[in-house]
Amino acid sequence: MRTSIAVIVLIAGVSCTKKAPPPPPPPITEVRAAAVPDLAPLDGLDVAWDAAPEMAVPLLAQDVVEPKQAVSGVPTVGVRALVDGGRVVFRLEWMDGTEDHEVGLGRFGDAVAVQLPVAAGGDVPSAQMGEPDKPVRISVWKAAWQDRPADVAAEQASRYPNEAIDHYPFAAAADPAVRAEMETRYAPARAAGNPVTAMASLPGPPPGHGGPPPPPPGFAVQDAVARGFGTLTALPRPASVGRGVRHGDRWVVTIAIPLAAAAEEAPTRGRRTYAAFAVWDGSARNVGARKLRTNWVPLVLPP
Repeated sequence: MRTSIAVIVLIAGVSCTKKAPPPPPPPITEVRAAAVPDLAPLDGLDVAWDAAPEMAVPLLAQDVVEPKQAVSGVPTVGVRALVDGGRVVFRLEWMDGTEDHEVGLGRFGDAVAVQLPVAAGGDVPSAQMGEPDKPVRISVWKAAWQDRPADVAAEQASRYPNEAIDHYPFAAAADPAVRAEMETRYAPARAAGNPVTAMASLPGPPPGHGGPPPPPPGFAVQDAVARGFGTLTALPRPASVGRGVRHGDRWVVTIAIPLAAAAEEAPTRGRRTYAAFAVWDGSARNVGARKLRTNWVPLVLPP
């Protein structure tokens, strides 16, 4: 009888002993891309993304140039990366309670961008649009560009059947040089290459005028190069592709960027480089320089 009581007491004592909780995992301080044997998925909800660790990258208000972003807004953007045979694919996830994919008067769309230095290595330029002798490559995804119809003008005409253009002064000019000069004055955004104003054609512009076009139908990403504030230059045709999906109150966007062919360029497999990111919230009237942005974070690509 005494032996049984002792055993019961011993068992009770063992059962009351609490194990110390395991220490929390160390914070992830770099975007470490995982290699996949096949094409990395553009579906940001694919289970293949479980193989890539996610870094929560702090978002900062762009408060250097006008138009400035006065408030911080979303604190972080979650970044993962996968590398396949020819691309590095970024998965970007951030909280946004509203889906803004239509732009118009006083309406702005959601967007996100990946910025990479053109040259590989640790000697990176300013994270805010690069420097004159140290350019950066920027790949921008916009919700307004996704699932865009092939014929934007026809889609706009069906949506606004009573729309009419009264008169563009430059449309009547016969001399192309005079017409181009007048268009610069009367349609400055289009003359400056604003991709939104270039989406639908206007009457009478000379061929090739108005700057590089937005990405063609089927592309939701535009590639550009910058060498400092005010120098963003869109490339005529994007090499990157992307896709965004809504996941509850969040955006999940993938942007696939081709790997560089030369070892001295970024992004190259087996090389350590850096990446920066930017987020636009259309409901918060984010547009242009009014955005949330990050500093450079290390980007590690597998060999």
